[in-house]
Amino acid sequence: MGASIYPLPGTRRVFTLTGSGSFTPTTGRRYRVSMQAPGGGGGGPTNNSTSGGGGGGGGAWREETFVAVDSAPISYSLGSPGVGGTEGNGTAGGDTRFGSWVVAGGLGGLGAGGTSGGAGGTLALSLTSPNLGGAGGNGGASVSGSKGSRAGFSTGANDNGLGGNGGASVGSAGGGGAGGDSPHGLGGTGGAGNNVAAATAGSAGTGYGGGGGGGGACSVANTSGRGGDGAPGFLRVEELL
Repeated sequence: MGASIYPLPGTRRVFTLTGSGSFTPTTGRRYRVSMQAPGGGGGGPTNNSTSGGGGGGGGAWREETFVAVDSAPISYSLGSPGVGGTEGNGTAGGDTRFGSWVVAGGLGGLGAGGTSGGAGGTLALSLTSPNLGGAGGNGGASVSGSKGSRAGFSTGANDNGLGGNGGASVGSAGGGGAGGDSPHGLGGTGGAGNNVAAATAGSAGTGYGGGGGGGGACSVANTSGRGGDGAPGFLRVEELL
């Protein structure tokens, strides 16, 4: 369990949890749990291709309160950020769990097998859409990549994210799609494609839970860009007054 940090207004103590373990509450006290899942990694296109990689999806978020009926330990785990692909798909961000509550990390963007952006993270229960992670933008097929989606749009690229832009296309080499936003982070920029020199990598998601940008394609050399990594999530427990 992470160390207690300086209390916020209206709280006795705040715990920032890391890794995995168990949290032991105090009987009769009220707690607020904030869970932000990590972002997915962007896809890395195949060398000598014309299509950029898809951006990774943003992680989902949820907040819950409970009153401890006893002091039984509550298990938790914080998912790992998705890893950007090198000539392959990005990996998904890991699920974040506290007891029976679960939020999903963003999915990885496609790389070698396609250019679609990864879907945003989803929730184990049906909650309001702003808590969902945004979908990653699609990589461009001989054109610029698409922008990722805002948090709340988990299916399909809506091209209205607040994070980075899709990567530019040079000649016939497509740019990577931008990562999807999360409620607490922004998607990374897609890598620029290039048909005369090395393409650029997608950038990592920022804040908490942003998806990584997809790598740019290179159509004439073995230098396509790697996908960017997803941003980490967080897991915070506040003991309320």
